[in-house]
Amino acid sequence: MRISFLLLAFIALTNLAMGKGTSLKGKLTNADSAKFIYLFDHFGTHLIKADSAEVKKGKFNLKLSEGFVHGPYRLGFSEENSGEFLYHGTSLSFEGNGAELKTNLRVINDPEQVKFQAFRDECKRYDQTRWSLDSTYLQAQKTNLRQKNPEQFRVVMGQITNDWMALQETHKGYLHDLHSSTPKQSYLHDVSGFLMIDSNTTKLNYFGRNAFADERFWKGDIIDRKVDNYFTNFFNNEGDKALGLETATVLRMAEGQEKALVYEALISYIRKFNGEFARQLAKAYSTDFPESENAMATLSSFPHAPEIGEPAPNIELPSPSGDPIKLSSLRGQIVLIDFWASWCGPCRRENPNVVRLYNKYKDKGFTVYSVSLDHNKESWEKAIERDQLTWPNHVSDLKRWQSAPAQMYQVKGIPTTFLLDQNGKVIGKNLRGQQLEQKLAELFGE
Repeated sequence: MRISFLLLAFIALTNLAMGKGTSLKGKLTNADSAKFIYLFDHFGTHLIKADSAEVKKGKFNLKLSEGFVHGPYRLGFSEENSGEFLYHGTSLSFEGNGAELKTNLRVINDPEQVKFQAFRDECKRYDQTRWSLDSTYLQAQKTNLRQKNPEQFRVVMGQITNDWMALQETHKGYLHDLHSSTPKQSYLHDVSGFLMIDSNTTKLNYFGRNAFADERFWKGDIIDRKVDNYFTNFFNNEGDKALGLETATVLRMAEGQEKALVYEALISYIRKFNGEFARQLAKAYSTDFPESENAMATLSSFPHAPEIGEPAPNIELPSPSGDPIKLSSLRGQIVLIDFWASWCGPCRRENPNVVRLYNKYKDKGFTVYSVSLDHNKESWEKAIERDQLTWPNHVSDLKRWQSAPAQMYQVKGIPTTFLLDQNGKVIGKNLRGQQLEQKLAELFGE
């Protein structure tokens, strides 16, 4: 991930040394067969391959070029088999077990890593304790404890409140101590200051000017924590109108690509208590970032039938041969998503019309993405052959009505179709026969 000229200037002014002239080297056990080791950067919680180095007999020396901002990175053979560390402008030496780098990658003789790991451990402790308190509260609500035993409910709620307040005070104290004990302009000093809330913090000054501009805070879950802190400390759930105003306030603090991370942080927090509002926010995210796969994936995580003008949630299922086919791989074409099954009479009767239109427009950029709700693979394959469905995009998880895409798209009956433009947005729903033919003729200028 390359950084902007303005941010380069900012980093130069604040002496946040970039990667040039430094290296990451080490020797790993159980890594004799490895050929390359990869450095993974973060964009929020998404990992990006940033660099790589050859591995020989477990040894590597990755010389960093310019462009690496201070902050957390991961080093390993894959996203899953990689360990986190803090890059802070100096060369680092590593050791570890190449088979388990997620838990066994170590930086040798670097006190900053100890402080960084303590910070990550405190964040984990805070999250786990909070989730436990949330679970206890939800369980009390689920079992209708208030009505069944009001006194016990009062005791449980009192304990949750006391534990919650103690958790907040402990966490705030940790961040304050970390901020005051680390050198100015260091990552741990600045990230603790970014997250810290003290007696002088108010709703109005919690977000400073250009609150999300520092690229160091784009790494990992830091922006998620910033947004979570804001709503936890300064927002009383007063309905959708108040929530909308608060959300707009936070989004106005972000400009450029970091706004995508703010969207994701807001959606992640809000969907815990207001799923529909979070879905509408995901729609806005996909509209503001129409080329973003992350935005599409976020919207896809909300089961709903996409409306005209909305991006179609991505689908990825195996073909009859077992190879996965992504709906998103068909961008640049007009695509008809066709939910059907071999046992569906109306689907089979409509197939000749779809075949005719496919053959007519396939050379002009039209294709079909067929999602079968079959349960029997042999029946599915025979129907494809008998109906001469010659397009290559046939997929199914063979789960009938429990099919993941059918649930995601809220399919209640078949055939159900969605017509997509070249950017993956819905431009027609349940078009069949003459209606589909007229729409395609219009799109292809006939």
